[in-house]
Amino acid sequence: MSKRYVTIWFPHLKADWFAQRTPDLKTGAFVIAAPDRGRMMITAVNKEANQLGIFPGTVVADARAIYPGIAVVDDLHGLAEKILKKFGLFCIRLTPVVATDQPDGLILD
Repeated sequence: MSKRYVTIWFPHLKADWFAQRTPDLKTGAFVIAAPDRGRMMITAVNKEANQLGIFPGTVVADARAIYPGIAVVDDLHGLAEKILKKFGLFCIRLTPVVATDQPDGLILD
């Protein structure tokens, strides 16, 4: 008997979470950033920022050069893991095995 798995990918997981909690972020481009070696690195972007050519791993200063009006939100450590865990706990009602696929996915049996 073969097994089948479903993989769910949330490309804008943290950005969508922040947009739900902050109404000002629902429209327009914004990025989520965290300090790394003395500079602010982008850890996640929303769809609008992605369409402007701004991607995770970019320095915030470079993103501001691409789009000066971009909003920057401070990243919360462990946020993606907490969100995926909550999604996984919900999905366990529907399937026998659920695993997180870090940083932004779930695997369902």
